[in-house]
Amino acid sequence: MIQKVQIKRIAVVFVLIAMCLSLASCASTPTVSSETTEAMSQPPETENYPIPAERDPIPLDGKKLTIGIWCGTHHDFFFATMMLLKEAGIDQIIGPDDLWTGEDGMLEMLDRAEQFGISVIPNLRGWDLNEVPAYADHPALQGFLMWDEPSATDFDWLADAKEKFRSLMPEDKVFYVNLFPQPCSYESLYGENYDSNAVNYETNYVDVFLRKVQPEQLSVDYYPLMEGNLIRPSYYQNLETLAYRAKDNDIPLEVTVQNSGHDTTDGRYVSPSVQQLRWQMAVAMTYGASTLDHYIFTSHEETYAPMVDFNTLKPTELFENAKTVDLELRAWEDIYCSYRWLGSGKVDTAESNMMLLRLTKSLPQDQWGVLSNIESDGDVIFGIFENAYGENAYMITNTGSTTEIPGKDYLANFEINDANVCLQFNVENCHYLKVISGGESEYVKQSADGTFQFTIPAYDGVFVIPLIEN
Repeated sequence: MIQKVQIKRIAVVFVLIAMCLSLASCASTPTVSSETTEAMSQPPETENYPIPAERDPIPLDGKKLTIGIWCGTHHDFFFATMMLLKEAGIDQIIGPDDLWTGEDGMLEMLDRAEQFGISVIPNLRGWDLNEVPAYADHPALQGFLMWDEPSATDFDWLADAKEKFRSLMPEDKVFYVNLFPQPCSYESLYGENYDSNAVNYETNYVDVFLRKVQPEQLSVDYYPLMEGNLIRPSYYQNLETLAYRAKDNDIPLEVTVQNSGHDTTDGRYVSPSVQQLRWQMAVAMTYGASTLDHYIFTSHEETYAPMVDFNTLKPTELFENAKTVDLELRAWEDIYCSYRWLGSGKVDTAESNMMLLRLTKSLPQDQWGVLSNIESDGDVIFGIFENAYGENAYMITNTGSTTEIPGKDYLANFEINDANVCLQFNVENCHYLKVISGGESEYVKQSADGTFQFTIPAYDGVFVIPLIEN
């Protein structure tokens, strides 16, 4: 029997490889045995293949993983609430407003945030371009929320406000703008009098924003999952566009994930499970995101499913779901933050998958680093990373598949199942992979034909590090 390794929640097993398969290629369709073995917490040393020592991760250019919340309609964040956030791995609050805290209240809140190592981005939308808040130089203040979801017709004002902001505010404070996602209406993205010949999200929205506003980061909130097994098919395309533009401009990517079920114009967003939250985080990290935010903390509106009850601030099931996934990420953030994102790729097994057909920026195979081939019986996307030592790693995420719904512009039927993945590398001295899933590291041993095979369940993604002997 070929040895099998189980990764936390992922049955990672090896198939019996037919002798006629070439040593230089992956199995055409990876399969999974019904048998499983105990997961290896340490790779088994063999006489022929000693395990190379792993180097200490080196954070790149001060990179850190930030996990935030949009405050919704709660703005005070007293001691107990700060403690709740800290215990859930959350270290950023977006959107609290002087109107509901008062200036002294904001100062006290910032003082509490500083004690817990939490940064705050207060609301400053509608700024008069003149007044500087008294707390503008507070060390817990990350910056100011200047606009949430601007139209392209708002970019000129934002450009003027940015220039004034830089002349008045402390140098280290961020001029924070969160963009519309791609599936919004043309009126929302380009203004009521939009030109039908200029409605390309990348060139007429994102690029114009970058040119005029010159932001410190690219931030977007994109909620993909709708009740009824529906999805917005531009999900991956939207993040791909922003990821490559962020890389081109050497600025970080920030993604707000769908964390609260609520109504929208064409249906209702689901209240995500742990698996659906984990998947959204994995998708964002596949595209190199360094900040991941939850929307929202709480709301007085009954149609929202919040993280905490609006009246009592007691945690809900959604809060516990977010906490579970946040702490999983905190367990390996030092590793993730030691890699820079180089680009992405995809494995598209079905021409009918609207989501992957929209992806146009995948790196050619000769730019995949040490990865020479990837095959899968289900569609996946993968991010290509490199650390300070010049070593590669890969975030591989199950994408599921879509079929078109006639008459629906922004929705598609969604199905996601396990994906059996087969990897091959262009180096001879790699006999084990370190695979991180759910915050835990396990090891996959090379198969007899020189490939590495494992399963990525529905709504999941894994971070793969080839262990190469120098």
